[in-house]
Amino acid sequence: MQFAYKAKETGGKTVEGVVEASDQRSAMARLREQKLSVLDLKAAPVKKKFFKPKIDNKDVVIFSRQLSTLVSSGVPIVQGLNILEAQAENPAFKAVVSGLRSDIEAGLSIADAMKKHPKAFTELYVSMIRAGEVGGILDTILERLSSYLESAEVLRSKVKSALMYPAVVFGAAGLITIFLIMFIIPVFKDIFASFGATMRLVAVTPE
Repeated sequence: MQFAYKAKETGGKTVEGVVEASDQRSAMARLREQKLSVLDLKAAPVKKKFFKPKIDNKDVVIFSRQLSTLVSSGVPIVQGLNILEAQAENPAFKAVVSGLRSDIEAGLSIADAMKKHPKAFTELYVSMIRAGEVGGILDTILERLSSYLESAEVLRSKVKSALMYPAVVFGAAGLITIFLIMFIIPVFKDIFASFGATMRLVAVTPE
């Protein structure tokens, strides 16, 4: 969620801008962290979009790898999510990360927080995270999940590439067939007609 603010810097200069946060209280806290004295803070008007951004598999793959690295380095999960939220480029996935951070800060487990976002995290993903939390091996589970998702994404790309060639071939064959029927065959029909003959299409069947 975005909040429009008007604030003063330490030097006394008045600035305006937009801050991303889960609620007004969190937005206020973020601005104070930036050494700003808030004069006005309100929800920014929502711009209607005809095409809403969707969560892509690559978003989850990158998120998993980055979170795995942060957790393995000893970064607290909430702080790590805060970093990843700031780095997320897809607005839809940024909202998911923001929701995760807020729910975990409110006391939910990581798995339960992820379970609230089925479009981003599958049941298998959530179950693996839950097992990592219970067993105290979240960093190991995240590493395995990252490797699995990266391998799956590579395989998915290869399958798409393999299917692309026959699709192009069939598409080209269809266009050529349409071209022959619409432009070439009528020309031959006129030629035969000028000789006083008729043109018939004969289906040949194997003996």
